[in-house]
Formats: sequence, structure tokens, C-alpha cells
Amino acid sequence: SFSTSFFNLFNRQLDLAAPISNDNFDGNINLYFGMFALLMMFLYFMNRKITPVQKIKKGILVAFFYLSFCEKILNFIWHGFHDQFGIPNRFSFLFGFLLLCMMVEQYENLSGMESWHLAAACVLFAILVGLSFKFGTNQMEEKIYGIAGMMFLVYTFLLFLAILLPHQRKVLLSAFSIIAVGEMCICGVTGFSNIGQIDIPKFFSGTEDMAKAVAELDDGTFYQSDLADTRMVDESAWYPLKAVGIFGSTAPASMVDLMDNLGFHTGCNEYLYKGATPFTNALFGVRYLYYHTGDQLNTDFIFKNQYGEFTVYENQIDNLSVGYMVDQNIDLWECYSDYPFYVQNSLAVTGFGSSDLFRPFVIKDPVVEGCTARKTNDGEYYFEYLEPSDKHLTFTIPIRRNIKSFYLHFDGSQVENTIIAIDGQNIRTGRLDGNIIPVGKVKKGEIITVTMSLKGEELSGYVRLSAADMDWDVWRKLMKRVSERAFHIKRFSDRSLEGTVEASEDQLLMFTIPYDEGWNVEVDGEPEEKMLVGNALLAVPLDAGSHYVSLKYTPPGFYKGLLLSLSSWMLFAAGLLAKRIIHRQLNGGKHSKNQVIEEIEEMEKLHKSQD
Repeated sequence: SFSTSFFNLFNRQLDLAAPISNDNFDGNINLYFGMFALLMMFLYFMNRKITPVQKIKKGILVAFFYLSFCEKILNFIWHGFHDQFGIPNRFSFLFGFLLLCMMVEQYENLSGMESWHLAAACVLFAILVGLSFKFGTNQMEEKIYGIAGMMFLVYTFLLFLAILLPHQRKVLLSAFSIIAVGEMCICGVTGFSNIGQIDIPKFFSGTEDMAKAVAELDDGTFYQSDLADTRMVDESAWYPLKAVGIFGSTAPASMVDLMDNLGFHTGCNEYLYKGATPFTNALFGVRYLYYHTGDQLNTDFIFKNQYGEFTVYENQIDNLSVGYMVDQNIDLWECYSDYPFYVQNSLAVTGFGSSDLFRPFVIKDPVVEGCTARKTNDGEYYFEYLEPSDKHLTFTIPIRRNIKSFYLHFDGSQVENTIIAIDGQNIRTGRLDGNIIPVGKVKKGEIITVTMSLKGEELSGYVRLSAADMDWDVWRKLMKRVSERAFHIKRFSDRSLEGTVEASEDQLLMFTIPYDEGWNVEVDGEPEEKMLVGNALLAVPLDAGSHYVSLKYTPPGFYKGLLLSLSSWMLFAAGLLAKRIIHRQLNGGKHSKNQVIEEIEEMEKLHKSQD
């Protein structure tokens, strides 16, 4: 199926305007490479000095790129075998390189260009513009078509004069180049003014501090670390951290869904540390948290050390790991709920035989302004947008006892801004939805308000809000049980994990590692079947007693891919060798023929001299 049409793509090739930086429409694209490049592409296919074979090759590539921009399967392949998700057709720069190559080749063969070629290019351009304007669903402003047409005619006129006045060709081609450079500069300034730039010191000045901290804290044991907050999306991927969060195609959809249900911040192909609780910190083996200067995140970690721009806090739980023995009842874990406090409670109860860790709050219906809201489930409301407002929905939560750890969680893709306040004092603001938010200590009698402002991009939608406090008595008991059931890691590498564990009865060793068919499991030196927990996590069934468990990862299809790659290289090498042999034989044949001719000539000379 197709996400857009040829005419929409051609329209984008005319658009000297704000470039696309983020768009959920897969058919959108940045295709403006200058009118001079478009003109030279047309002329390329008419140039009498460029061989038909070269024209066919380039023509196939142009057609293939256009097809890839709009055909979903090809687009899927170009994007690393996953959907585009917000940055459509990010490989379009390759099409720009193709046009550049064609333009250079055309420029080097200008003597093969004739005046009628320019006339034909203008007619073709006019036809394509007219059809794109009529049939394209993403029509540009009329001035865009006017500017594009004017630039095309200017370039055409200069090339026409270069043919008509050969003695002035250098001057005219210089003018052509100067105008083309000017067009590209305008394009660059336009894009820069709309997109902006990265403040490198702001985002990357702590790189050396982080490297020093990681090196000094590395004691040879396995643990995970992460950032308490981020200054840019997926910032932890920049640093040498064994982080909880993953961004990219290596984030399985099932794991993303589970992390979302647990209360972490997630995207279409990512999950981040934001949204963690003491329980998930233990399950994921998070030992250190790194705070930038000015970061604010309530945590039960304690101060460890200061490394330049980063302050490091340490988890005090013993036997941190990424694997724990869980009860057989784990198959009753209700992990599909949209309410993360319920999901974590269910995990504590079914996996570790605990009581509920989080105590939920009953939240009253919101006060609305500029919209309507109707309750559809506990904490879930269907809204209809009416008009702009800074406080479309305001939830009020009165605190009736002293609380050490209060948490909020809400989902709302149409929420533009959220303000969390205690007794009217703002403590958090911004686009905060999608993960658990640790509010921290609150006192009896205080009032928490959560005020949401809607985007208005869609006239209706859903918001979901829940709140809970953590029962510290339950947590202390649960923490002790989690620590006793930990998998003790003895050896590890990028693709393997080995260690010992004690099963008090027939149980499952559950790892907070995404399940994948590439994992090979051995228990006490013997192969063992792996299991799936929570539709995302890797687990191994174990009998009561002590066990040595080994995990080793080999990507599925690795050996088939290796064989295919080696075979391809061998075929390529064989082709090169065959080409060389054939070339030598042909040259050898010609050489022998020349020798025969020379011998005949010599004989003729000899006969003549004898005569």
C-alpha cells in the first residue's frame, strides 16, 4: 500500500520552506534540493553525450527512490525494518546525492546539450507542476509554485544563453553557479531559522565527567545505572552506562508495552528510566543514579560522590541483580493494565507473595474549562475540546495523612502542558505524561492539584490519572525477599551472563531482560528451555535447590546471515576474478592478432626487398 502519491512527492521537491523535523504522517518528506538540480536531472536524460546505459541506470534509481518514498514495504526496509515513527523518509538525503551525481555528470557534458533540450525541460516542468497542483493533496501556497517556476526559468535562460553565446559560456556558467549557491544558502538559512541549532556545551559538556565517574565506580560487578533526568531524549545512550533505557530497533514492542504498563516513559521504539520506583530499581539492578546540576527527582538513593557536573547517588538494596526467583503464581500477573500501580502490586503479590505495595487514592472528577469531560473508567475521562484554556482539566487530591512517598501517573497524548502543585505552589510543570512521577513527601492537610492544558489538535480524546503512596512497611519486607531471591552474577559480557541462584521450591528465575529467541540457556551445564513472563521477560524454570545458570545470546539467523554474507563475498570475488581472466584472454587474443599482422607485413617487406 502507498502512504502518498507521486504528485505529493513532486510538490515537496518545489517547497523552499520550513523543513519537516517531526511528523506522524509517513508520506511527508524533505525533498527540496534546489531548482537547478531538478533542471539538470531533466537535461541529463536528454544529453546526447551520456550513454543510454547510464541514463537507464540513473532513471531506475530515480524511480526506485520515488517508489520507496511512498510504498510502505520499501519504506519499512529503508528504515531498518521498522516503522518511521515521527521522522518520515529520513533517507531522502540519498536521493539528493543521486541528483548531485547526475548534475555533475550533466555539467561535465554540457556540449551534449541542445537548445531544444531546455525547451523540453520547461514543458515537462510545467506539466508536472500543473498535475501536482491539481492532483496533489498537499498543495503548496501559490507563491511557492511561482518562486519555483521563476528559479527554473532563470537557470534555463542562463543555460540557453550559454549555448547561444559560446564565447560568454564561462561567465554565464559562473552566474548559474553563483545563483545556485545563493539558492542553497537561502534554503539553509530557512531551515536553520525554523529548526535551530544544538547548544553543544549545554548538552555535552559533562561527557568527560561521566566517563570519569563510570570508570571510578566500576568494581567489576554487574549493575545498571541511569540518569535521574535527561536534557535530551535518550541521553543515557550517549554515555558509557549500562542503562535501563533502550532506544532503537533493539527495543522489542512487547518490552516497550510492559515497561509502559509498569509506569516507565516509553515511545514507539524506546523505553527510558523515567518512571522508576524503588521496586523497579531493585528488579532492574539499578545501583547508581546520575544527577545533572539542577535535576530534581525524589529518590531513596543516598549520596555517593560528585564528579564535575554529575552528582551520583547509590541504591542501598543488597544483592542487586537483573534476575530473581519468582513464584509459580507469576502466570497470574496482571501485566496488561493501564494503571502501573496496579501492575506493580500484582507483580509483588504473584511473584513474591507480598501484600500490595502501593495504596491507590480515589480521585474526584476534575473541574473543567474550555472542554467537557466524562468519566469512562476509574481515573479515565473522555474529553471534548471546545476552546483554548490554561486549565482545561483540574484535578484536586486532598492529603489526609502524612505520606513519605506519593506518586502520580497519567496518560494524555493531547495534553500540552501539566502543572502539579502543592497548596498552590508549583512543583512540576511541562509535558509530564506517560510515566510515574514521584512527588515525594506530602503532609496531612495539604492539597495536590494537577492542571492539564489540552493541545486542541484533536477535538476529543482520553486522559487517565491515578495516584498512590508506597507502603514502606510492605516495601521493607518485600525488599528483603527480593534480595534473598537474587541471581548472583559471577561472569558477564555483552552477550552472556552466568551465575548462581537458590530456589526454595520449584520456581521460575525471572530476568528483567527482554525475551528473545536468541537466548540459549543452560542450567547446571545442561540445556534448559526458556519461558516468557509478562509477555516480554525471559525466565527459566528451576527445581528446588542451588543452580548454576548460564545465558548466552546469539542473534536469530546470525549463522544463516554469516553464510549468506560469505557466499555473497565469494560470488563477488569470483565475478571479479572471472572478469579479469576474460579481460586477459581478450587482450591476449588481440596481441596475437597484432603479432600475425606484423609478421605478414615483415614478410611482405622481405619479398619486396628480394624482388
